[in-house]
Amino acid sequence: MSKNQAKNSKDIGKEIKQDIEKRLAIVVLMCFLFVFTFFIVGSDTVAKTKLGLTPRSFSSLTGIFTFHFIHDTASHLFNNLIIFVVLSFFMIIRSIKYYLISMAGIIIGVGILLWMFGRSGIHIGASALTFGMIGLNIGMAIFERKWLSFIIATLVIVIYSSIILTLFKINLAISFESHLIGFIWGVILSWLIIKYMPDKIDDPDES
Repeated sequence: MSKNQAKNSKDIGKEIKQDIEKRLAIVVLMCFLFVFTFFIVGSDTVAKTKLGLTPRSFSSLTGIFTFHFIHDTASHLFNNLIIFVVLSFFMIIRSIKYYLISMAGIIIGVGILLWMFGRSGIHIGASALTFGMIGLNIGMAIFERKWLSFIIATLVIVIYSSIILTLFKINLAISFESHLIGFIWGVILSWLIIKYMPDKIDDPDES
């Protein structure tokens, strides 16, 4: 191997490492927001009321963006965070732009729809977001029809089949409608991204 080839290989390796670190940093930052919010809000019911989402309440419009990050207990946060990290990995391996666009789309879209159609009461937690991510990954396989999309969707269904099945059970003790809204919006969002932003889904050298 010539010096130039060795240098090029080293540069490529460095770029790959930097790219992986950048993607990991984004997911870690998202996780930090969840954890930071949990410790800041704590058991403050007033803060949870303000940052949570109360459907059709104009004083709760902020909750459209913030309710995903509010959790009742550490176990509530931990369970959602584990699912979030795994689904984030499946999404961010495609491209950073795709991940960020998807996150913004799910957070805002689910928030608006839940504000419009959710039951009265305060909705909190990242489960609506994670169901949106599940719906998005499955929707990508349905509408994009690429091998990578099929592989990711298959893994998501296999890993989270028991969670997906809860969509068919009405449980008034939890915000089941936020799960259903999240999943349906995730599927719709996948179609919108494929139709209007197909160039954002994969990195240039992977498309």
